[in-house]
Amino acid sequence: MTKPRRIIKGKTYMLTRRCTQRSLFLKPSPAVNQLILYCLALAAERKGVFVHAFMVLGNHYHLIVTDPDRQVPDFMHDMNMLIAARLNAHYGRSENFWKVGSYSAVELIERNDILAKIVYALQNPVAAGLVSTYEQWPGAFSRPKEMLGSERVIERPKAFFSERSSLPEVVTLTFYPPPNVGCEERFVADVEGVLAAVEAQHRERMFSSGGRFLGRRGVLAQRHTDQPQSEEEESDINPRVACGDKWKRIETLRGLQAFYEAHEQARLRLKAGETPVEFPEGTYRRRGRARLAG
Repeated sequence: MTKPRRIIKGKTYMLTRRCTQRSLFLKPSPAVNQLILYCLALAAERKGVFVHAFMVLGNHYHLIVTDPDRQVPDFMHDMNMLIAARLNAHYGRSENFWKVGSYSAVELIERNDILAKIVYALQNPVAAGLVSTYEQWPGAFSRPKEMLGSERVIERPKAFFSERSSLPEVVTLTFYPPPNVGCEERFVADVEGVLAAVEAQHRERMFSSGGRFLGRRGVLAQRHTDQPQSEEEESDINPRVACGDKWKRIETLRGLQAFYEAHEQARLRLKAGETPVEFPEGTYRRRGRARLAG
């Protein structure tokens, strides 16, 4: 049985969602990039989720967000549903768009954990041998400096929505600095410095092995039905927490285990017919949501 998610106000997460069979359904193009940005901005605006950073690869994406009002499950549901519906229609498909199962949500505990995951997300296309710097990536991504309060105004993409759509014609994607990172300018500078160093390591490794990056042209020439040639490592590990501090990590994991146990006990009491049953703090109860029309 899948373990329940613990959703607590104010937590920061790295969220990841992958396409089915590793297919490149998110392959960069001006239209697809605009659709993804529109869906992200719309869901974040409606659910009050604070966006810090993101990178959208051809077959998966990473988001770093803070959830001030326990809305991440609805935020992910709405964004992923809209992306899947529009791109499936675009490609003439009706099958699963996303990989079977749910999204990954890794709780980030401290400043350096947030920094590390932002760097991890942004360096992804370089680590994958696609481009030599993250800014060469032709898909949708954010820049570290945007965390200082930038905004992007995103128009509803005409290629995916009719003029009669009830969804707003324009949405604003607002960026926020992560909480509890101290001086925000210093944090951004640290992200930029670590990111540059990591990218340099990837370039040195690539060139020393005689390899070459695929490059923007090569990325754009890919088809949405293509799949990476490298083998995917299967793993049953689904981390819920990232924390570099050993003792804080242990403390957080103990709290998470206590939540699982209390939730299971409450579930069994409810199944046995006991009412009312109080579930532990952090149990998510889905709220009513507005229908995302097209």
